[in-house]
Amino acid sequence: MCELGDWIEVEPARAALINPFLAELERAHPHRYGTPGPRECAQWDSLAAWIAPDPTAWVATNVRPAGRGAEVGFAPPSLEREIGGVRIGFVGLMGSEAFAALPESVAARYRFQPPDEALAEWLPDLRRRNELLVALACMREAEVAALQEQVGGLDLILAGYRTTYTSHPLLLGEAVYNRTGQRGQFVAVTHLIIDPDGERLDFGGRTVDLDRRQPAAPEIARRIAALEADAGAAAARAQAGLRRARLQQGYLGAAVCARCHAAQQAQWEQTAHARAWATWVAAERSEDAACLECHVTGWAQPGGFAPPATAPAAHESATAPPMANVQCEACHGPGRAHARDGTTMRPKETTCRRCHTPAWSPNWDYARARRRIAH
Repeated sequence: MCELGDWIEVEPARAALINPFLAELERAHPHRYGTPGPRECAQWDSLAAWIAPDPTAWVATNVRPAGRGAEVGFAPPSLEREIGGVRIGFVGLMGSEAFAALPESVAARYRFQPPDEALAEWLPDLRRRNELLVALACMREAEVAALQEQVGGLDLILAGYRTTYTSHPLLLGEAVYNRTGQRGQFVAVTHLIIDPDGERLDFGGRTVDLDRRQPAAPEIARRIAALEADAGAAAARAQAGLRRARLQQGYLGAAVCARCHAAQQAQWEQTAHARAWATWVAAERSEDAACLECHVTGWAQPGGFAPPATAPAAHESATAPPMANVQCEACHGPGRAHARDGTTMRPKETTCRRCHTPAWSPNWDYARARRRIAH
């Protein structure tokens, strides 16, 4: 089992509940090998405490800690193992887009080497000592393809990051390539048939969609139910706190805006923004709380939508709760300042791009989308 990055939670409220649960699962069912993504780099000190007893199962080749002595306790730049009598060398690579997702203060703690340069540096020695070379890649699909074209030399590439995935392994140049998507939505199974000399004879496999049609083991299901109950209670407390804060500052909600802006409200009700909550509920991924931020207004802000620590059943109702959907204030900013002195934020393309990213809205065009919601 290989982990390809971005699997822990970093949002504080959700992390407090979810990460201990993940840690327990990791100790009970450790993955064999992994490479850190942006989330793991951001939380490495916490992560290192519970990936023991075998932190060397992680590998990070082109992202290394900066500063003297900083590499102590961090993942090594390469791994070499004998599996089934075959010597296998591992590298772990993070793409430039994934590294750019790190907050500036976190990125400053690491040195980033372009993946092609790192691979070219490490590949010759690993090839001399091993029969197969495997890359664990937290990279976009285009970055993986460019890496294989520029450097090559890999036998197996297992990639994660962003939403694209392969339904089964395929050939990318001379390498077998399998891609799992992200956020634990898929398990990509890869089979290699190797002869006694370490040569690949054939390959196969498939990608399993971990949607609700895949039942959880009874004990895991019980733990998840308990986690969701705790998350529901935490969300209720957070909502109550935000309702109190709403009296002093922050978000007001579309119903308040409509008192003065009825025509704009009527136009908004005809747009996809007004149905964003229903879109989230209808999706097979409605248990994914990380997606929810772009389907509500004022995420975790005073008066805004209180994020559930995970996505409990109470937040999966077709009846939209307060501050659901992409309301006026999602684009124009919190309404209390506007109500007080007329201040209004005029949205720019960067405002929209916080949610309409290339990964989630690959064909989105700002000018065309702006015309659709103009009011």
